[in-house]
Amino acid sequence: MTTPTRPDTITRPGPIARFLLGCCGANWMHIKEKAELNWYCSLGMSVIVTSIISGISAVLLATTGYSNLPLALVIAIGVVWTIVVFNVDRLIVSRPLTSSRWQSKFSLFFVRFLLAAGIAILMAEGVELTLFDDEISAQVDRDNNAAAVRQQNEYNQARLDAKASAEQRYKEQIEYPNTAVDRLTASVDAATKQVEDANRVLKCESNPAPDCETGTGIPGLGAEGQEASAAVARANEALQRAVAARQDYTVILKPSGFTPDQLQACGQGPTSTDLTQQAIDTCQAQILVSEQVNAVPVPSAADTSQNGLLRRIVALSSLASGEHGTTIWAVRILLFIVLASIDLVPLTAKFVGGTTGHDARVRKDSIDANNELAEKINDSVHAVPHFLEKQRGWKKPAADQRRAFFTDVFEKQADDIRGRWQSPTNARDDVLDEPETLVDPDSEPTNGVGPGYVLRTTDGDKFQLVEPLPDARTRWYDLWLCTRKEREDEDQTTREEYFVAKIGKIDPAFAPAKQPALKGLERDVLARLIPLGRHHVVDIVSGQDVQLDDDSERPFIVMRHYPLGDMKKYVEDRWGNEVPILPLLELIHQTLEALLVTHRAGFLHLDIKPANVLVDLINGEPHAVLTDFGIAGATRAFDQAGFTDMDSTFTGTYNYAAIEQILPGRGLGHQTALCDLWSVGAMVYRLISGAYPRDFAESRWVDMPLLDDGKVDRRSDEYRRWLEKTRPDAPRLDVITPGVPTPLADLVERWLSNNPLDRVDRTALTLAEGESLSDPGALLENRGDEAVMSDALARLDSTVRGIR
Repeated sequence: MTTPTRPDTITRPGPIARFLLGCCGANWMHIKEKAELNWYCSLGMSVIVTSIISGISAVLLATTGYSNLPLALVIAIGVVWTIVVFNVDRLIVSRPLTSSRWQSKFSLFFVRFLLAAGIAILMAEGVELTLFDDEISAQVDRDNNAAAVRQQNEYNQARLDAKASAEQRYKEQIEYPNTAVDRLTASVDAATKQVEDANRVLKCESNPAPDCETGTGIPGLGAEGQEASAAVARANEALQRAVAARQDYTVILKPSGFTPDQLQACGQGPTSTDLTQQAIDTCQAQILVSEQVNAVPVPSAADTSQNGLLRRIVALSSLASGEHGTTIWAVRILLFIVLASIDLVPLTAKFVGGTTGHDARVRKDSIDANNELAEKINDSVHAVPHFLEKQRGWKKPAADQRRAFFTDVFEKQADDIRGRWQSPTNARDDVLDEPETLVDPDSEPTNGVGPGYVLRTTDGDKFQLVEPLPDARTRWYDLWLCTRKEREDEDQTTREEYFVAKIGKIDPAFAPAKQPALKGLERDVLARLIPLGRHHVVDIVSGQDVQLDDDSERPFIVMRHYPLGDMKKYVEDRWGNEVPILPLLELIHQTLEALLVTHRAGFLHLDIKPANVLVDLINGEPHAVLTDFGIAGATRAFDQAGFTDMDSTFTGTYNYAAIEQILPGRGLGHQTALCDLWSVGAMVYRLISGAYPRDFAESRWVDMPLLDDGKVDRRSDEYRRWLEKTRPDAPRLDVITPGVPTPLADLVERWLSNNPLDRVDRTALTLAEGESLSDPGALLENRGDEAVMSDALARLDSTVRGIR
């Protein structure tokens, strides 16, 4: 007896079997056994049944949710949804298992379970919407009525809120008629009393009596009597005027100018065209309130439609929690069991057993095909195996070579980028954002300088230190309040006038002639070279050069003391959070005038901010004064003469510096008069809104580089690259601070433009023959052009007129 042999493969299946195999993504060439063929055919049948059921579910949902849909559209929805589910399910079940481990099998089983659960839910919803159509319609009517009532209540509440808001907003206009009547009545009472007093005086002058406290005591009208008689006449005239004024406001009718609707809104008859002034003012206040109330939009008509799939599903959910809940949940559970059986039972063979022979052969054929492709590529292109080779344990030398090559390329690119943004080794970083420049105010001063210490200038003046200014010490300087003592050959008394000594700190890392503090002080004394700058720039009283203290060996200058402080302190102390626009713009106008004379003198300030604009009191009025020229730049003429040593390193305060000033450039970079104008705009923005122009863009940057204390690291390369790439615009002032006049918001938006040439009228810039504003050099040629501030002053004056 011979042992039967198993055939290597089954015979070619029929067309129906091949169709079912195609529905589940199986290839009959990989099937070796009849049982395996039958299992895959059942899996293909489950894919077909699942897609058909999903199409029926879509049709039921469409017809029950929208009763007026055309038949053709309903059929199209069912067909499309059937095709979509068929392809998704086919993709799921056709995935061959890579191993017999339960994790691999469970992932396939779980995804098919999710599909079955979704289709079961859709089918259940469609069936239930059909079974409970009448109950759902009644629930939809109840929901619509409840929504209409809720909408009307919200409208009524909105009108009440609008009325309360309007009455608060127009409180002064509403109370004005009553206060006016009270004021006029008080005037009449006061005039009546004056008449009585004048008559009593006249009586005592003409007919003296024992009870008279005034008069000459001589009967008859003498000079005093005549004066008393004239006083009586004046008092009577004043009384008549007061009575006439009250009658003019409360009695006399005047044309009101109101329309019949407005008269009716304020409680007057539609034909009452003539009203007293009191009634006119009262009516006007009521009309203001009525307009605010009527401005509340009237809600649209309540929706009573039964159509809408979501609406009917919500109604069905309400029924599921009520008396029909048991039936509805029973239908859902039954449909889920049926569909789960159809979808998941055919997969049980994979989940319980190992990978099928079909899976193993498909995986083997796929690996063989990939290896053949990789070998072909390697033989034709590479001397070593290609990096696409995926066999375990292979070192992939080609991939390693490519990784090393691109790593080297990327490192070179990174070094190049870092080189572009890296500051010079001798770059000064003493000027950062305002909070970062301050040091601990309670720390002790260095080099033996303290209260009572005397600084001596080369001119023989002596300044005695009194106390350090609060919150004024920085990395490079100490600021002291001091008084000037008389010279030794005169009376040794201390004047009451106070000054401020700015004393540089010694850094051992720098040579004496290259101390950063010394360089800043040398620029500070440039203020003395600005003509007509007496009321515009800080007054340096210690001489034309930086002084050097013999005992402490620290450089210093002495300037006049401005007790009102800087712009930030003045605004906070005088106005707090409610900054009035026009007085603030007057100080900004004076700041622009100070910059105008500074630019005329050949200098750029380059660090305009509230802390560097002091407030002086001249003839009882506040006056803006520029200070801190520690990073001032020179215009073309001074730079060519070698007067300053500006470089392309950024100096300034990031929050108040224009983008072209922060980013590096050639030569002098892009430090121009337009940078000072941007800083003025940023200062206005900060004082009014309390925010910096780039705060809003920085807050939306997820990967913003931060320092250890949580502040933004604006000196980092990442920050500068982000700044150059995004060039963020500040939100308009009237958007983030409601109530700011539109003309002012327009002006500040213009000054804060990232394009320097958009901040002023381009025709105002002076161009040499043959130059064009499209030439980058033309902007540098005009970097100190006084026309920039002249144009800014003209626009500010126009804005103030528009606000007034």
